[in-house]
Amino acid sequence: DVRQQTTFDAEAEMNRKAKFNSIFIQLAPDYASKDASSWEESFRDLQSVGINEIIVQYAITDRGEAWYSDTQVSWASVREPIIDNIMAGAERCGFNVVLGMYGGGYGETNDALIPKNREVADDLIRRFGSSPSFSGWYIAQEFYDSTWERNWLKNSKERDALADYNEAVAAYCKSKKNVPVMIAPALWRGMPAKMTGEWFDAIFARTPNVDILYL
Repeated sequence: DVRQQTTFDAEAEMNRKAKFNSIFIQLAPDYASKDASSWEESFRDLQSVGINEIIVQYAITDRGEAWYSDTQVSWASVREPIIDNIMAGAERCGFNVVLGMYGGGYGETNDALIPKNREVADDLIRRFGSSPSFSGWYIAQEFYDSTWERNWLKNSKERDALADYNEAVAAYCKSKKNVPVMIAPALWRGMPAKMTGEWFDAIFARTPNVDILYL
């Protein structure tokens, strides 16, 4: 019986093995039709399998798409009430939400990216800062090795600029709401584990306000 072979006791497995307790979500206009009750239902389903937190990858894009309705961010041109409904649904069932900030801007310098993230952080605090479900910050610029030359591990100047960018944003976010700050790379491809570990050690040495690395 194939079905018998592929089914299992989810609760027993959760109690026995390491498990994920959070997931990413990348918002899009299609989510605008999902109201707070629908999000609450989705969050209760996630809680039933041990997931108690979502990471909203970013609250506003570099194209001006804002995923909350009353944004005051200067370059917003589209406003959808998606995060409004996410937070309302999360508060009803004790679910946690990590809010990402400015999405995109990969061709921009630190001097441009840092003020944009600060502006979004200020706006998110204005709108959602008092929510008990606001559990963390996410810096949305995910870095990956295909943007580097083959000697990327030795390029301390660029590595330190990346670290300093993350630290500047993280420290500002914590000054507004002292909850964990998360970052994530796209996983390195074909690089030795020891060398990659040394590279991240150098990043973390300069980022005391970054708390969690998602993989």
